[in-house]
Amino acid sequence: MDRYLWAVGSAAVELPVGEQVADRYQVVGPQIWQDMQPELPPDFPEQLNGHILPYLRLYSHCLHVPEVYGICQLPQQRNFLSTPGQDVVILLENAPIDPNGNLYPSMESMWTSATAVRQVYWLWQIWELWIPLSELGVASSLLVPTNLRVEGWRLRLRELYRDTMADTSLSPVVPSNGLEDRGFDTLVSRDSPAEPTSVSEPSVDASLKQLGECWEAWCRKASVSVADQLQAI
Repeated sequence: MDRYLWAVGSAAVELPVGEQVADRYQVVGPQIWQDMQPELPPDFPEQLNGHILPYLRLYSHCLHVPEVYGICQLPQQRNFLSTPGQDVVILLENAPIDPNGNLYPSMESMWTSATAVRQVYWLWQIWELWIPLSELGVASSLLVPTNLRVEGWRLRLRELYRDTMADTSLSPVVPSNGLEDRGFDTLVSRDSPAEPTSVSEPSVDASLKQLGECWEAWCRKASVSVADQLQAI
C-alpha cells in the first residue's frame, strides 16, 4: 500500500512536484510526499521537542489528529541563505490524504452540500477536540479553515498549530542528533500568511470567543432545519 505523508516546513513548501528527496521520498503534491521505501524505518530525533510532543500526547485522538512518522533533513546546499537546521521537515502519517495521494476536501468546501446531521456532527467533533488541544496549546488548529478536512462524517486535522499562550512545558529541546531546534521554529504552513503558523512557532491565542466567531460564520450557512438552533448556542 502506498504511504503518503504530509510534510511540514518551509523547505517542504518550496519543493516542486516530482522531485525526489533524500533518495527516499517522492513529492507527489504540494507538501504531500510518498515514501518509496516504507519497509525502512524513518529518521527520528532521539530527544523529542515541543514541535513533536503535542502529536504524541494527542495519540488517543488519532481519529482526527495526524501522527509523527519521522523527520527528513534536506541538504543545506539547497539554499545557502538558510539557517542551520532550517531545512528539517517533519513528516506526518495518518494525515487527511486519500489513497490516491490527494488531500481530503476542507470542511468549508463541503459545508453547504452536507446534510444537517453531518454539519452538526462536524461541529460536535470540533467541540470534543477543543479541550484536549487547548490543554496542549494547539487549539488554533481548529480555527484555520483550510486545516479542517473531512472524510465523510469524520473530521481530520491536516497538522497542528501552536497558540501564543502555549504551555511552557512543551518548550523545545535540542535533538541529540545535532539538528538545532531553531530549525523547527521556522516551519510554516503553505497557506495564507494570515493563518497561524505551524505547531513549531507561536501564532495566536485561541479563545472560545474566536471559536464562537467561526461557528457563527458556519451556522449562517447551515441547513435551514438546524441553523436557528445552532446560532442560539
